[in-house]
Amino acid sequence: MENNGKYKVEIEREGAKIMETNDIAVEIEVLEADVLEEVVKEEADVLEEVVKELKEIKAAIDNLERKFEFVCVLNGLIGGR
Repeated sequence: MENNGKYKVEIEREGAKIMETNDIAVEIEVLEADVLEEVVKEEADVLEEVVKELKEIKAAIDNLERKFEFVCVLNGLIGGR
């Protein structure tokens, strides 16, 4: 294709689009919809695992807070400040 005195060539090769002019060659990765869907599913799975671990951490912190409050109450009953 001619474009303002510069040529432009587009070539499809192995899932990538090569765009070339007489000034610069650029390779643009073209992902198919099924590849994108798989990537999104993998990322969603990772995020679900992170959320699960964060909930477990929050539960552990809540448990420690309850234990600390209990110790404070016991300390007050025994005669501490």
